[in-house]
Amino acid sequence: MYHFTDGGLRNVWLRNGYIEHQTPYGHGVSFLDLDGLTIAICQALYQKPGKLSGAEFRYIRTALQFSQKSLGKLFGYTEIWPVRVTLLMPCLSRNNIARNPNGGAPSSETINPKAVIE
Repeated sequence: MYHFTDGGLRNVWLRNGYIEHQTPYGHGVSFLDLDGLTIAICQALYQKPGKLSGAEFRYIRTALQFSQKSLGKLFGYTEIWPVRVTLLMPCLSRNNIARNPNGGAPSSETINPKAVIE
């Protein structure tokens, strides 16, 4: 089994879908379907009960190809964005993965931050 630690994730272990090999620079790993792996991890995080950790939220944010600034703008935040991120984590991770299971950035219509904040 391979301990997948990309993006700061600490609890992801892969049974298959990868090839370990030696390179002139040391140990290497190739993933057979990196996009599929990313989607599978995001879907597993979607189904996880309870709150997401910071690393889990960050993984989903980067999988959706959002910078912190662009995600903050999507929610209407500017300077106070980092303080409010914990309020938005359930909304982004659960709602958008459910509506975009094959990846792709969500639109402002797929995110309802007021439902989480109010």
